[in-house]
Amino acid sequence: MSRSVLEDELSRKLAGWRAGLHAHDRGVLMGFMLSLVPIFPVPLLGLALGWFHLRAHRAGKLSDYDGDLVRRGVMVAVVNCVLSLALVWGIAHLAAGMDWMQIVTYVPRRLAEFVRWVFNLRMHGTGGTSV
Repeated sequence: MSRSVLEDELSRKLAGWRAGLHAHDRGVLMGFMLSLVPIFPVPLLGLALGWFHLRAHRAGKLSDYDGDLVRRGVMVAVVNCVLSLALVWGIAHLAAGMDWMQIVTYVPRRLAEFVRWVFNLRMHGTGGTSV
């Protein structure tokens, strides 16, 4: 059975990406990958690694090829840190402004009503007549 054109193109493209990844320093790749994750503490670690590698690049210990990836990773990490901090701040601000006692009393009552409705149960004191 012959391979499809799509499979050939994908395998060729993935082999090219793999060869490009092997040309980079492992620490630079780790910092770049961590900077891509949009969950707050992770891009901060990517930013710290990127900052270290940026200083190493300026000292001449990394190639320009790695330096480009480091700069991109630092920029992405800064954007991800700002966005995730804004999201965390917004959620904390929303949670702090809620009336928690009303939620604590409202949710169980509505859950019990839902369970009664699902199982079609009749409870005493609902205004119905018993025969």
